[in-house]
Amino acid sequence: MKLCTNNTAGKLIALLLFIVLAAPVFAADTASNFYPTTIGNLTANVRVYGWGMVSGLKDGQETTVQVLTFQESPLQSMELIREALYINGKVILPKRITDEFGNNYAKFTITENGDFNYELIAKINVSSLIYKLEDFNLSDAPQIPENEKIYIAPSQKIESDSSEIKTLVKNKLLEKGFIETLNKTVSWVNDYVQYAEGKDFQEYYVLQKSAIETLRNKKGVCDEFANLGAAMLRAKGIPTKIIIGITFDGKEWGNHAWIEVKNNKDEWIPSDPTFREAGFVDATHIKMGSYSDVTLSLAKAFYPANSNIFFYTQTIPEVRILDKKYFDAVNVEIENAELKEKRWNNIKVRVTNKTNGEIIAPVSMPEKFSSLYVRETSKVVFLNPNETKEVDFLIYPDIILNNQVATAKLRINSLSEPIEKDFTIVSSLPLENGEVKVNDLTPIISGNDLKVNIEIANYFTKYSYVNVTIYDGDSNLSSKESVLPFILSDNNRTPAVQNIIKEIKSFKEQAYSIKVETPTEIYLQSVYPVKTNSVSPNEKDKNESGGENAIIQHITPQKEETLIEYLTGHPAIPLGIILFGILSALLIVVGRNKRYI
Repeated sequence: MKLCTNNTAGKLIALLLFIVLAAPVFAADTASNFYPTTIGNLTANVRVYGWGMVSGLKDGQETTVQVLTFQESPLQSMELIREALYINGKVILPKRITDEFGNNYAKFTITENGDFNYELIAKINVSSLIYKLEDFNLSDAPQIPENEKIYIAPSQKIESDSSEIKTLVKNKLLEKGFIETLNKTVSWVNDYVQYAEGKDFQEYYVLQKSAIETLRNKKGVCDEFANLGAAMLRAKGIPTKIIIGITFDGKEWGNHAWIEVKNNKDEWIPSDPTFREAGFVDATHIKMGSYSDVTLSLAKAFYPANSNIFFYTQTIPEVRILDKKYFDAVNVEIENAELKEKRWNNIKVRVTNKTNGEIIAPVSMPEKFSSLYVRETSKVVFLNPNETKEVDFLIYPDIILNNQVATAKLRINSLSEPIEKDFTIVSSLPLENGEVKVNDLTPIISGNDLKVNIEIANYFTKYSYVNVTIYDGDSNLSSKESVLPFILSDNNRTPAVQNIIKEIKSFKEQAYSIKVETPTEIYLQSVYPVKTNSVSPNEKDKNESGGENAIIQHITPQKEETLIEYLTGHPAIPLGIILFGILSALLIVVGRNKRYI
């Protein structure tokens, strides 16, 4: 709600009322009775909107504002309902323009000063296609056309030729085939990056992090998931686009970012690391635009140097579902199971591919239970045509029944209508049948140092210890580390995961052998750091500008600036308006559960 005006506080209140009254009523669908990865077709009315102000225009002068609007594609049709900007009781209709990426923009021409708001409304139909994946060796990929090399090159937020990403890919993506590389990238990013929530969300709401920053921080929202996934795939030689749009997370609609990758048949295949969807995206993904870097998706304005314009576009979209249909690509069966209290129980889920092509099917149990721990709520399974595979879910009932019986309902989501099954929890003697395992070991370059992030999960109910040894060919670096039991976790009822960081100062470009000994396994891995001389676009940008670019939308005459830079850098804007703009930005962050899904 970043609004600027040059009048009193009383005028600000009036402006807020104007914006509420000027916009037509649009009932948003807040239903939460389905999980997004199950939806194969969706029809909905969608409203995207924003607001702002223009000041300083003289007679005969004008300013133009262009914002990303709805697109059509082979999988998405559109019936435009309204595109309009409202200012001083007048309605301005836009001219449609197309950018160098083929994205549609609504361009509004404003010839007078005042507060304005705009809206874009369309009826959208999305049909999700589960692509018939055919594998090929990446070394045999066809030559990339000149006009598509931008999707293989590093960009501001996708530093694919950096030491950090090169080292990551060399050690994590050992696969040579297209399908395995895509599946591993999507799954690994989904596991590695923690979705930012609570106080952390505020930071990621305001500032967008690059692939390198996401690798180091292990945290983000959809942009960070997409940037890291795109950087890894580009480093493997796979052209990758960043897609901007809208989606549903099972609870609410929001702005979103995902990726598209090119195969050897000149097809752009959508995938979503945030939702662990590889080789497809579900039909709640409403596509708005595609870019080589997400920073290129910012709205634009052009206006005389004697005037000012400020407007906000990063609002939460309004979506009213008209119709939806589930996928019918797999058949899911849940084994009859009786869970025993105070121990890990294995639930087997059989998944059968009903299509005539190879697919990567997500299988998830995302519901949270007040007294149950689930080791992994989301998995994927690779299936050949008509193939059946079993997927295991491990569940720990942390309850005491005293010879009574409890009942609950198990829900599995995949590429089909959700499957639900009642199951019982029975009384039993406690059993320590857990394990301490290494979930992941990732090398992270930080300047001249090599950091090794070791992710440990302790599935016992007691504290445990692990021994870590790093051997560089000349000497050993050893340590003993304690790890928390999963029952002390407060992480959405999922088992506690602990990160152990080991640092090698002034690393050499050689193999480092790492051994992690837990009470239940010995994990061995060699790490190969890579040094490059390239300076990523993002690091270059930081060196030149001295700071991070903000994602909050604003418009300036010459260059992109952060909101704070814009407000404080224009003395013509009164101090009260500056404070109001900053406060409004903070209120948006605090007042919403999320900006991105």
